[in-house]
Amino acid sequence: MEGAAPKVELICEKTCPNINPARDLLSSELNECGLTSYWQEWEVNNPDAPDYVRGYGSPTILVNDKDVAGEQPSETSACCRIYATSDANSNKGVPLLEAVIKSLKTLELRRKTGVVCSR
Repeated sequence: MEGAAPKVELICEKTCPNINPARDLLSSELNECGLTSYWQEWEVNNPDAPDYVRGYGSPTILVNDKDVAGEQPSETSACCRIYATSDANSNKGVPLLEAVIKSLKTLELRRKTGVVCSR
């Protein structure tokens, strides 16, 4: 559908200390890109969550079914997720801002939505 917004999902575990920072990051970047600050949230241990979310650590952000950090789900149980940075001593518990921006700025999304982020 032309002009359709990207499908954005946040996968988390309810006790994860990085849920709110991940929500803040998503809200900020969706607004920056002129997109509605809306996403589907999945709690990995909720029996109603789809099977595909269970292989991701918390928090994980998917844009159009792809992990913003480029990782694939694992077959092990979900766990806390650490995102590597260029400085191994400063790894983070939320995706890198650049990874979220890149996912929101893909050629496919620009073609479908006409949105070009300013960053």
